[in-house]
Amino acid sequence: MKTFILILIGFVYTFAPRLCLAQATAQQQPIPLDTIYANDTKNVALFFPEPIRQGITGSDNFVFTYNREEEQYFGLLQAKPGKESNLLVVNRNGSIFSYIVRYKKQLSKLNYFIPLSKSIGNERPILKDSILVKSSEEFVDNSTYYY
Repeated sequence: MKTFILILIGFVYTFAPRLCLAQATAQQQPIPLDTIYANDTKNVALFFPEPIRQGITGSDNFVFTYNREEEQYFGLLQAKPGKESNLLVVNRNGSIFSYIVRYKKQLSKLNYFIPLSKSIGNERPILKDSILVKSSEEFVDNSTYYY
């Protein structure tokens, strides 16, 4: 009887559907996004570790401006009263930053210095080469051929 149970467990373990890594990761708790507050009377400055290549807000009552002609490290955020939205910023190196943006009449913070560690990912996957290449060159010194 024990053998039958062990075979049954082995069979179920082998052929039961399992989650792939992407599914397992998707079922984990999502990373909570930080909130940046802005209003219609002041500019809120966001300083990034790399120059900004693209910046997009999810709603018309938020405006994120940055230099589109010459990449710079900062952008300016302004808001009109309304529902919260989101801000997505992509740096020159492909790092992606995502924030919730909300309108707030009185602002306590006007400048945000955003570290690279706040990046939620990269638009181009950073893969390390998994194949190690051995050099076929051998170091030969003169003492090898000296008689």
